[in-house]
Amino acid sequence: MDTKPVQLRLQAAGHYSGRIDGDFGPLSYGGLFSYTGGAASALTRDLGKAAAEMFPRYAIVTPLRLAHALARWAVETRGFRVMEEDLNYSAKRIVQVWPSRFPTIADAQPYAGKPQALANKVYGGRYGNDNVNDGWLHRGRARPS
Repeated sequence: MDTKPVQLRLQAAGHYSGRIDGDFGPLSYGGLFSYTGGAASALTRDLGKAAAEMFPRYAIVTPLRLAHALARWAVETRGFRVMEEDLNYSAKRIVQVWPSRFPTIADAQPYAGKPQALANKVYGGRYGNDNVNDGWLHRGRARPS
């Protein structure tokens, strides 16, 4: 991927302060996170550092894969501002997200608006979450650094 044009656009938008060198490093990735989320922060800088290390490892290096990853994460984190899985869903949304676990609205209704109950239902008994309330305790969230 030709990085210089990306760096130039990020710089023009106020999301990149590094050299225009074509190196997709921590500053470039951090700029992408802050641009996608709408504001630079300590979190977007930290994400940039992590991305520089991890994205190549998992082949998130093409424009398409990078766009997909950024779009998905921006939505799930409300623009890289919330780093904890919300799980406060309506019954309709629960059916959309977990159709195999909740095939009907009626199946989802008892969990609507109840994040802790939903987390325990969808994550309990999986991924090593074997104790009562493990689904809620180990739901998706970032740990402070």
